[in-house]
Amino acid sequence: MLINPFALTNSPIHQLNPRLRIILALLFTILTITCQHPSSLLISLTYTLTLIPLAHLPYKPLFNRLILLNTFMLLLFLTLPFNTSTLTSPLENNIFSPGLHQALLITLKSNTLLLILTTLISTLDNLTLARTLYQLKISPKLIYLLLFTLRYIELIHQEYHRLYQAMKIRGFQPQANWHTYRTFAYLIGLLLTKSFYRAQRILAAMRCRGFRGRFYPTQDPPHFTPSDQIFTYFSSLFLTIILGIEWLI
Repeated sequence: MLINPFALTNSPIHQLNPRLRIILALLFTILTITCQHPSSLLISLTYTLTLIPLAHLPYKPLFNRLILLNTFMLLLFLTLPFNTSTLTSPLENNIFSPGLHQALLITLKSNTLLLILTTLISTLDNLTLARTLYQLKISPKLIYLLLFTLRYIELIHQEYHRLYQAMKIRGFQPQANWHTYRTFAYLIGLLLTKSFYRAQRILAAMRCRGFRGRFYPTQDPPHFTPSDQIFTYFSSLFLTIILGIEWLI
């Protein structure tokens, strides 16, 4: 399986009911996307920041995710204020405020969504995530697609590095010429071909083991504990505050 560094630790968040975590992540995601006021987004971001110490997340992978996201957000601040659709009258003192306002909203929403999905969803291992989605009556085909993608994306990544190292051993030096472009095209084609034949072998192996198009749950859904109830009340409080701000402002 693809190694998920956020699912390897043990914390109060990891011990919560997986169904509760997925449902709350979905609610906060929908609410964050629909928010239009910075105040409500700051409350939502505050909620996610309180979850980070509770989840005992490794800070280096989390910091790398935030750096990649906010690098793209920086481009928004450099371009969106100058978009003609967000400009006000040139006679106004602050003609770029609509664009800056939109860039600020997008940045707050993006960081909040990244943190909420990391703390509540990424802390689930792949098998637990698939089993919980099945218990929530999600389409089994979508669950299989997600599970096999998580399972074999790392294998394809390793295959890419193996082929690229073989190219370097044979003296390949990437340059801005047609030979380099053609070589990388061959590399991508070879990866797709290997992936196709690997998928056929996996399907044959699964059929030999009795696979008939569905996975059967290996255990009953976990029951709600007092910790789950406390976390539900805590999250509901933030949801109520965010909805109240959006309704009143």
